[in-house]
Order: sequence, then structure tokens, then C-alpha cells
Amino acid sequence: MKIRQRKASKVKGASKATSAGRARGAWRLFGRGQNRRLKVSASSGQKRDTAELSAAASPSRAFGQRARALLWGVACSLLVIAALGSVGVVSFFGYRALRSSHAFDVKTIEVQGARQVLPAEVRARVAAWQHTSIFAVDRVAMGEVVQRHPWVRRARVVRVLPNSLRIVLEEQRAVAVVLLDVFYLVNEAGDLFKRATQAEADGLTVLTGPTRAEFLVKRQRADARIRIGLKALSSYQAQIRPALSEVHVGGRGEVTFFLRKSGTALRFGRMLSGDRLRQLDAVWAALGPKSKRARALYLDHEVRANRVIVRMNDDRE
Repeated sequence: MKIRQRKASKVKGASKATSAGRARGAWRLFGRGQNRRLKVSASSGQKRDTAELSAAASPSRAFGQRARALLWGVACSLLVIAALGSVGVVSFFGYRALRSSHAFDVKTIEVQGARQVLPAEVRARVAAWQHTSIFAVDRVAMGEVVQRHPWVRRARVVRVLPNSLRIVLEEQRAVAVVLLDVFYLVNEAGDLFKRATQAEADGLTVLTGPTRAEFLVKRQRADARIRIGLKALSSYQAQIRPALSEVHVGGRGEVTFFLRKSGTALRFGRMLSGDRLRQLDAVWAALGPKSKRARALYLDHEVRANRVIVRMNDDRE
């Protein structure tokens, strides 16, 4: 009985499994499997349609984005231009109002850096700008007018609001006077900038050699001789030495110094150098009190550089 029951249960299990398999097969064949294929094919078709639509629509979308960006940039540019234009208009009319206002009329003119120049002379030269608007003053033109003064090398005009002008001067510096029939002041660059008065020439070394005719006809040669004399004077004055009254430059550039107190001639010829000046210092120290009787010192020997000839007033060497 047990064996039959087991067989019957096996048969029932097999029949259930068979019916379940058939049901699954039928479900796969007619139900889910077929529907899945249909859905997959439908979804793939929709994706293709969507991709085609998006591909077709992408150029128009990109064009629209570029157009909007361009319009935005143009709008921003127009706003900036309008803002700058309004600022320019306001500035223009404001500047015109300032120019026409008497509150900014020039009342005082200050002069700075004047030592040789009298401030009253400078103010007299720029009197035409007095009581005009400080904004209407042409500072470049005013500076050029001031620079026509012989003692003024450069002039700079500064506005000091509300109604003052400051003129800053850079004056010429006279280092010597050049004798061209009359005395002329010369600066360190060798430029003759003014005919010297007696007071202006007092205490300055006189540079001789070039003549007035040479200066007018052979200007380059005369200027070269003047520069040689100024360079020699600068080398001599680099250390403390007896004061000079004159520097003479010959036709070939020979240099001779003349002492102010004793009138002693120091002849260097074309051999002036630092070594020759140190020789002069040594000889001058060796002479001691006798240096007052020295009429001339010859330091221009071209062959024997260590030889210095001293000629005294009693003609003894």
C-alpha cells in the first residue's frame, strides 16, 4: 500500500510538473516573451525617432542659443556706450561750467626754485594769465614763456586749486665765463646762455682761447675748445687746489692754468691727466713758501713724463 501511494504521489508530482512546464511554455510563447519583443522593438523605434528628432532640432536650437548670446552682447555693449556717453556729456558741460566760473580765476602765482631769477620778473612774464580761469591756462605755453628768461633752463607750471598757479624753476648753473670780446656765462654742458654782468662774472674762472670771429664762423671748433677748457677746469677742481683766474685753451687743445693770487702759469699742454695733476700737487708741496715766487710750472713734457720744470721770478730753475 505504501509503495502504491508513493507511486501515485510521484505520478501526481510528475503531472503537476508537466502541467506547470506547459503553462510556463505557453506563457513564454504566447504571453510575456512575445510582449517583451514587441516592447523592445517599440522602445528601440521610439529611441530612434527621438534621436532623429533631436538631431534634426539641434541646428535650430544651437542657432537660437547663438542668436540669444549675440543679442545679449549687443544689448550690454549698447548699455555701456550709453553710460559712457552720458558721463562724457556730463563731464563736457561740467568742464565748461568750471571754465566760465569766476570762482577758479587765477589770483596768486607762486615761484619756486628762483635763486638767480627774481620772482617779480617771472610774474611779469605771465601777467597775461592773471584773473583768467585756472582751467583755461595753457600750462605748456606758460612754461615756454618763462623759459625764455636766460637764467631759466626749465619751467613747470602746476595748478593749485582753487585759484593759484605754482611755477617750479630749474635754473642755469654758470661754471665759468667765456671771453669773446665780452664775457658770457657758460654752463657745464658748454652752452653760452647769457651775457655776463660784472656781478655775475665775479668769482668765476675766465675761459680764453676761442675768439668771437671763430665762434661766429667756425662754431664747432670754438665749441670744442670751450668743452676742453671746461673739462680741464673740472679735473683741476676735483680736489682742493689754489684758485684759478683763467684757463687758456690753445689752437691744438693745449691747456694752461693761471693761479688767481700769484698769477703763476701751470702749463700742461695736451698732457693734462690725473697723473700730471698729482705731480703738480707734489711739486707744489715741495716748494712750500717758495711757491709764491714761482712764475711758471711746465708739466707738458711729452717724452719725460716725470720731469717738471719750475721757473721762478728771479729766472732761476
